[in-house]
Amino acid sequence: MSAHRVANRELAPPAVDDAARQPGIVEFVRLIGRRWPLLVVSVLVGIVGAGAVSALSPPSYHSSTRVLVGTCAEGSIEQAYQCGMFTKDRAQSYAALVTSDVLAQRVVDDLHLDTAANDVASKITATAEPETALIEITVTDSDPDEARRMADSAGRQFVQMVGEVELRNSGQQNNPFTNLTIVEAAKVAAKTGSSTVMNLLFGAIAGLIVGLIAALVRDRLDAKVGSAAPIEAAGLPVLSEPPHDASVTWADGDQRVEEFRRLRMTVVDDARVVTVVGARNHEAAFATAVDLGRAASEAGARMVLVNADMRVGKGVDARPDDGDGLADLLRQPELTVPVAERLPTWNSPAIHILGAGRVPADTTATALLSTGNLPKVLESLRQEFDVVVVYTAPVLDAADAAIVAAATDGVILVVESGQTKIDDVDASVATLEAAGATSLGAVLTMPRRAARSWRLSKR
Repeated sequence: MSAHRVANRELAPPAVDDAARQPGIVEFVRLIGRRWPLLVVSVLVGIVGAGAVSALSPPSYHSSTRVLVGTCAEGSIEQAYQCGMFTKDRAQSYAALVTSDVLAQRVVDDLHLDTAANDVASKITATAEPETALIEITVTDSDPDEARRMADSAGRQFVQMVGEVELRNSGQQNNPFTNLTIVEAAKVAAKTGSSTVMNLLFGAIAGLIVGLIAALVRDRLDAKVGSAAPIEAAGLPVLSEPPHDASVTWADGDQRVEEFRRLRMTVVDDARVVTVVGARNHEAAFATAVDLGRAASEAGARMVLVNADMRVGKGVDARPDDGDGLADLLRQPELTVPVAERLPTWNSPAIHILGAGRVPADTTATALLSTGNLPKVLESLRQEFDVVVVYTAPVLDAADAAIVAAATDGVILVVESGQTKIDDVDASVATLEAAGATSLGAVLTMPRRAARSWRLSKR
């Protein structure tokens, strides 16, 4: 049992297949269906952006040379091991010298470059390969030949510079502690960076991700009902999902007709006096009330449609010059409800109409509905008719809906897919609960195509 009152009846719609029971997947597919233009634009923007970056970014080439750090030409195995560890440590230290401005200046002087030493230094990187005495020197430049020349020069100048340092440290001419050897000369520079095709692919993926995030954010800001999930989360079972458009002709096989026949079997057989109301809409709720009445009348029930929406003057009305409108009845000191023969009919001899009537200037619709006569009117109609369907003003527009719903056997909330806000559903449920109304469930009106898909999934 939910927080609000729900009728203790079999109100759930026919069982759906397992796929329909996976709201996460269904909601995601529906999100894509609703927001596909945004997703397409996001992907295109991502591709165009990636293409622009690829076109505007200058090409980059790299060339590398490798230097071996050596020492201890002779000695025992133990000495060789110690020397090996020593050269590895030396390699780590020497690698830091490669990117110095001192070495860069030597490269500038060697190649007679018209470039500042710090600019050359920013193009050089060095890596001491783990567990080896090898140092890899890499130069990156927009000119492939220049990258190869600078890498080759950096290797030579590095060997010479370290040799000079070692000679000074050893104090022995031509006998440094460590000697360096170029073991791999610089080759023709290779192009670096990802290809244009990969950039476009990453741009499309990034655009799709951004588009999905934007679609989710927009959906949250819109917060419109798009499926049964938010209604069920509010605690209401979804009784029916008919198409939005009302049936012009009441014909077998029409989706909306079949939905209301099922709704009649689900609800009307148990709840004889039913309120049909929307959260903020008038037309969809009124059309639902009318078609529910048509479904009941074709099954042989004598029914009356009561227009308790005295505010907008829309819908089927009796124009009761004889004072037989609902407002007129509620104002009577001694209530005299007209018998069925005095009420006009609509669409079928079995559908009678009790119009809204006239609300005097010195009172309001809410005040009239709050009189003790409303339950008496409904009880009198119950005695005359098999089914009483009451239509009234939207729940969140006025207090009328809460008053009327509390006086009937139960209330059906009409929700329009893509129109009704989720917050309005929650607020309507809370309002009806506070009034003590019995919630029978909700009717979710869907686009005709969506309703067809839902119906096929249930077969």
